[in-house]
Amino acid sequence: EYAMWETDWLDLFRHARPRGIVFMMDHTNPPQHKDALNFVLQMIDEEPAAAKNLKMFLLVINKADLWGSEKTLGDLLDEYRNETRRLKSQSERLGYAYMIAGTSLVTGAGVSEAMTRFFNAIRPKPKKL
Repeated sequence: EYAMWETDWLDLFRHARPRGIVFMMDHTNPPQHKDALNFVLQMIDEEPAAAKNLKMFLLVINKADLWGSEKTLGDLLDEYRNETRRLKSQSERLGYAYMIAGTSLVTGAGVSEAMTRFFNAIRPKPKKL
């Protein structure tokens, strides 16, 4: 919800200093999803102290059970061309990994693989003795 962006999400990001972000969207409302994704990417740029711990950004395109028979993940991402370029550029500049995954929480398709990669990326490395 737009009303939460400037207060709740920004405060949460500043205080939590997350190692990872999972951003989920589906195929139903591209304009609103673009706004939200751009807000998160801008927040990362404007809060370097909070962003320095970031290791992984997982962009999940959900409801593949609904769009998967008619479109590919690439087809859906064409609508988000500028945002995915921005994500790639930012990840290279700030040194975090990113992944884009098509999933279906209803059927479970793609969820396990995406979450495994996400958690492996944010898991702290063991300290050498």
